[in-house]
Amino acid sequence: MEQNSRLEGVLQGARLPSMPHVLLEIYDLLHSEVAGVEQIVALLESDTGLAARTLRLANSACYGRAEPVSRVARAVLRVGPFDLWWLLFTTEVKNLFFGIDSRLMNMELFWRHSLFTACASREISGWHQIGRPGDLFVAGLLHDVGKLLLLQRMPVEYGALLADTDDAATLVQRERGEFGFTHAQAGGRLLAHWRMPELLVAAASRHHDASPGDGGPAVVALANRLAHEVLDERPAASPETVEPALVEAAQADYEALIGRIL
Repeated sequence: MEQNSRLEGVLQGARLPSMPHVLLEIYDLLHSEVAGVEQIVALLESDTGLAARTLRLANSACYGRAEPVSRVARAVLRVGPFDLWWLLFTTEVKNLFFGIDSRLMNMELFWRHSLFTACASREISGWHQIGRPGDLFVAGLLHDVGKLLLLQRMPVEYGALLADTDDAATLVQRERGEFGFTHAQAGGRLLAHWRMPELLVAAASRHHDASPGDGGPAVVALANRLAHEVLDERPAASPETVEPALVEAAQADYEALIGRIL
């Protein structure tokens, strides 16, 4: 209870950043058995900013063809509904936290870690048939969003803590000791505010303390450790639970996608 009240105290000074309702509605449509591309296109066209970003993405170097697209419907088909959604969502998250001082945290490294965690989550989900791979990809992508929220709300205190901490486990311990809550709890709170599914809220909230039988949160917790091991070149924490081919698949997925968010 004390941890929750201290977290609320940090968050209550100003409104939590809001996510465009169109992106939330599209996420719901992607999980509907009756929804079609036409409905997604209609929602995107109802928001001129998202429509413009959709066209820019479809005509970017990653997707650009000889003939540029000028209609949202063709852009959605070129990029693919799910890939388009997570790219737009990631762009929106970046915009919401644009003012964070780059001296407090290297944002390129942050997004590299987030994307590798997303790719590893998707691969683990598919290999072990836990949840839906697409959902676990999004959960992995957003697992550390609480760090952005804390840097926005308490830049001096949290920035100093990040600068003085070398590894994730120590970071969580120090967050609890100094603030009474963790970036994982803050991230879960933000995703709940955005009305994201419970899986995403739970994965963000528990990616440092999920147990092996916890389903989606356990997948993201393992993917998070793999991301640190691979990108930070740390010794493997749990080699007996991860097939080498799975790690190779996650790396290939990551390398194919990294240019689309940086």
